[in-house]
Amino acid sequence: MAGREVVIRKYPFHSFAPGNYWCCCVYCGEHFIGAKRSLQCEPCAEKQDHTQKALDEALRIQRETGEASVLTVELKMNGRPIAAATVKNISDLAPISDYEVEAVSLPSKYSGKGFRHAFTVNRHERLQTAWALIAKVADRLAQVEKIEEAKGDAA
Repeated sequence: MAGREVVIRKYPFHSFAPGNYWCCCVYCGEHFIGAKRSLQCEPCAEKQDHTQKALDEALRIQRETGEASVLTVELKMNGRPIAAATVKNISDLAPISDYEVEAVSLPSKYSGKGFRHAFTVNRHERLQTAWALIAKVADRLAQVEKIEEAKGDAA
């Protein structure tokens, strides 16, 4: 048994506890043997634990430095920047968070007329992938671009 790490933990561990019931993990969909009310398998509980530790560390850094969590999105075409956005959490990393977004799209022959826009994404469920938040930002920016085009057509 040399080289194997023994993990001693207190159960329930997130939504997993050992037991004798056939369960289905709500995160990965795999079946596992666990306690009657276990919602997730132990590997998913471990992933959640790492995520929670990373979140705790991010919150600690945010509180110590006064800096908010900021997601930066840069779009490039053929290696050249054509658009960018910063998405800043303004809810102290609450489970349902609000974000300030500042975006710019540079004018080019590929992407058309440029624009600069700032807005807020409200009530986003934070414990999703970053892509879920980026999708909301992109959808909102696509709407802004349509409004700008309509204004140009009306002139």
